[in-house]
Amino acid sequence: MRKVLTIGATVALLVVSARAQNGPWVAAYWPGWEFGDGHSNLSPPYSAINWGAFTEIMYFSMVPKSNGGLDSSLNGMVASAARRLIDSAHTHNVKVLFTIGGVGTEAQFLSATSSANIETFVTNLATYTTTVGFDGIDIDWEALNTDDSSNFRMLAEGLRLALGSNIILTNTGGNPEVNAETAQYFDQVNIDTYDLSGNYPGWITWFNGSPYTWGPASSNGQEQYASCETSLNRYINAGVPISKLGIGSEFGGTIWKGGIVTDSAGVSEPGTNGVTAPNEAYSTSPTMSYDVPLYWSDGSGIMQKYYQPQYYRWDSTAQAPYLSIDSAGSNHDYFISYDDTNAIKAKLDYITSKGIGGIVLWTLKMGYPGNGKYPALNVIANILHPPSTGVRTQPTAEIPTTPTLEQNYPNPFNPSTALKFTLPNRSHIRLMVYNVLGQLVSILADGEMSQGTHSIEWNGDRFSSGLYFCVLQAGGHKSVTKMELLK
Repeated sequence: MRKVLTIGATVALLVVSARAQNGPWVAAYWPGWEFGDGHSNLSPPYSAINWGAFTEIMYFSMVPKSNGGLDSSLNGMVASAARRLIDSAHTHNVKVLFTIGGVGTEAQFLSATSSANIETFVTNLATYTTTVGFDGIDIDWEALNTDDSSNFRMLAEGLRLALGSNIILTNTGGNPEVNAETAQYFDQVNIDTYDLSGNYPGWITWFNGSPYTWGPASSNGQEQYASCETSLNRYINAGVPISKLGIGSEFGGTIWKGGIVTDSAGVSEPGTNGVTAPNEAYSTSPTMSYDVPLYWSDGSGIMQKYYQPQYYRWDSTAQAPYLSIDSAGSNHDYFISYDDTNAIKAKLDYITSKGIGGIVLWTLKMGYPGNGKYPALNVIANILHPPSTGVRTQPTAEIPTTPTLEQNYPNPFNPSTALKFTLPNRSHIRLMVYNVLGQLVSILADGEMSQGTHSIEWNGDRFSSGLYFCVLQAGGHKSVTKMELLK
């Protein structure tokens, strides 16, 4: 029996989590515009989905109407398609939630949760949940500001009263203090820890959403907030239990293109035509594209249009991949920060090590190669449910098959820095350092080295401050990374 709503009263609630699974939750967004009618034009098709990769699917999204009604048309949500999804998911013990809200919906939420509309709004949400058969609601109130606290609390309290403790009630972050005040009503508080960096005043190139950060190196130091770890700490410090927190990852990333790279003094570096790595300053701003999918039907995805093994880099400190594309004599240079299967594995390992509640993925179609198979979901399922032998199969997608040289760390440095590189097989290698004039100043290695990852230190104590280039030659391939010695 549905409870009678008494919204705004002082109510003591013992909220019992509706999650029954062991280990972290993995929730994947599936927007209505990707899902279509849930049958003939479904992408990815059900046959490509490994349901063992998820605990939940988020069907995105209803939009609040100012009078407390619900708008399903804006994002293409269809009740019959939702029922097909729910039937399929429940067969595999996966729950299905629907999202209410999205970017730019703060004004609608405030009106729908006014004293005149709040009970209508909550009743409409509860009725839709039970009528269609959803397992919960994901509240995506954007932007959630401190002044919205009272309305937000009434909505959370009202939904918990209306639907009870057997419903999953989640919240897409947005404000640590407001979330701390209302955490008792929610099973999950998922933070969108991607799109964390950008071409902002005083910033440098930085990762889209890495577990860790290093630096900061910009004039305003804001990169210190551009990581999962620092974002999470804001919520933990505000009082949100870590077990209720989830981090975000997307099957895509951010493309930085062009710009004019500068050194620490703001002087343009000779021969540079654009950004190609994290931690680079620039005098002319790069152009940026956000939420670029790994794969897309028109071939514009990162893995389709830009990825080549020789461009691939893995930053072992940030625990994040990127593509470094340096086209000599052209302004088509790129720094592409994105989440591949290795990045998602790193985030799942991070979650486990920290005791974090889970992860939310944006979006299913963005990671689908379109070939009837979905390797990323197999990787996630294997991590969540390792084989009975206890040995995990390592990810095979997007792993470089050619020698790769990582960005040195630290960078800038004084006087020493570590140079890490990976060899896919035993090779004869030369690791060399050149100055900006193209003169060879140091040979760090010259000979046979085994397969695997190696690290060699370069001590610049006897060299002057400035820009240097590390060059790795191995197996007929050459990789170059820029380093800055700053005394």
